[in-house]
Amino acid sequence: MFNRPSCDPIKGGIVLMLLIGLTGTVFATDTWSPEDEEHFLSDDLHKGAQLAVARVMFLPEGGSVERAMLVAITDGEDKVRIYSFDEGSLQLQLEDEVTIDVTGISTPVAWTPTFMDLDIDQGGDESCLVIPTLHHSTDEGSISIVRLTERDNSDELEILNDCLATRTGTNWSVYHVAKLHSTAEHEYTISTEYGDDPPPSHDNDIIMCASFDGSSNEFVEEDTLHIPAFYYGARGVAPWARAWVTRIQDFQYGSVFSKTLCYTTTHNGGILIWDPTLDPPEIVSRIAAYQHGGWEYSSEIGGELGDVHRAAVLEGSSSTIANLDNALVSSRLLFFSNNTMGLVVCDISKPDAPQFVWQWDCDTRVREDSAADQDWDWHGSGNMDDDTIDNQAAAGEHPGETFGIRLATDDEASPPVIHVYLAGGEDGLRLFDLSEFLDPFGVGSYGDGSNYDDFEIDIYDDYRVDSSYLQAFDLQAFTVDGDTYVFTSWRQSRTGQGYIGLTVHLDEDVVCD
Repeated sequence: MFNRPSCDPIKGGIVLMLLIGLTGTVFATDTWSPEDEEHFLSDDLHKGAQLAVARVMFLPEGGSVERAMLVAITDGEDKVRIYSFDEGSLQLQLEDEVTIDVTGISTPVAWTPTFMDLDIDQGGDESCLVIPTLHHSTDEGSISIVRLTERDNSDELEILNDCLATRTGTNWSVYHVAKLHSTAEHEYTISTEYGDDPPPSHDNDIIMCASFDGSSNEFVEEDTLHIPAFYYGARGVAPWARAWVTRIQDFQYGSVFSKTLCYTTTHNGGILIWDPTLDPPEIVSRIAAYQHGGWEYSSEIGGELGDVHRAAVLEGSSSTIANLDNALVSSRLLFFSNNTMGLVVCDISKPDAPQFVWQWDCDTRVREDSAADQDWDWHGSGNMDDDTIDNQAAAGEHPGETFGIRLATDDEASPPVIHVYLAGGEDGLRLFDLSEFLDPFGVGSYGDGSNYDDFEIDIYDDYRVDSSYLQAFDLQAFTVDGDTYVFTSWRQSRTGQGYIGLTVHLDEDVVCD
């Protein structure tokens, strides 16, 4: 479980961005050990270790249908492992390993899975795991559906493949499927990318708005939202901004926006806030990631900075912001992981005019070797006790990725408890306590000019398998009965064969629904 540090939080004046490792200080904290862990070998770590967590109805092998907390994790290829998690014993248990199949693809890749209820065979809603797939070369991606309460004669979970019907051609990569509220014009969104060879045409970066046909068990495209290419001048190109994860939120500010809006994270392109209640849907605003371009060593491009894959919204206004009580703020702050560049916070009280608030930055510095052709390279912020880097990225390797991010809050406390969990690649798993963060104007009882820099890093944890460090990758948090469980996926390196890890940590300091 988490242990609070005895040190004081970082204090200061009005500071809207803190560069840890360059200008800031991080206090040492106790090591955080997982309550349970699993690991397995994978042949392709580059596309693996993506997570989904939910409490759903489930039929275990040889058992009966019951409600269970399930964790789905991809293996980088065509398989998804399904674990159950028991909150009483704090144990993970491998239940099933499913294999997806897509017509015309010899080596499909399972991408970001999602648990949701679907009306299969027009028999009413049932618990399912929806698995999008990527295309290879000129083949076609699709969607697979795992029926979590139905098994075949071999006692294996039933899988429905090729569950995507589009009107705009083949050769799709599918990255994520989301279920929206009933206020949306269409019930589902599908993040897609079309093209024979990378990079695809910028006109074909699309968020599909779709329905689900229970007679054919297919997601059917109904409308599309085209994502504009994102231009940055440093490299003179306009990279495609493929859509990743969509979430529905009630972004409201007075009566300006009374409708339900969505946000979608995009690779290279920051975050889109858009209106799914319109036909056709419309983009409301766009939040750019704050650094773009390739990190490199020896003049060879090795990765990209500024990608956004995961985000979380802090819902509900805080009583510590007394001067803003007259504003109807249903969702206020957006937290997102900025690949290799830490986490960013934006105020989305006005969704058509989001404002940058704060950034916790990873560390960028020259490699610590004697090579004559040193370039700026990413290493992570290293050991929190001092300024050393114990597990820096080696030359030619991809850096750790700030990919997974989630948060949990306790609005009953004063000030509200706000915990942000960040999977920071080679930086490992960290928890940020931002409980005194929401008093930016000093109107509360703290007396500071600003609390944007008033935070604690409560916990830091790395993870090893057979003495090999694994990188923290995706992250999901699930709160039940007053406890928050943090599920983190890990992988040994960004490419090649190696280990994928799954850990679960317990945070007992956040009591919320």
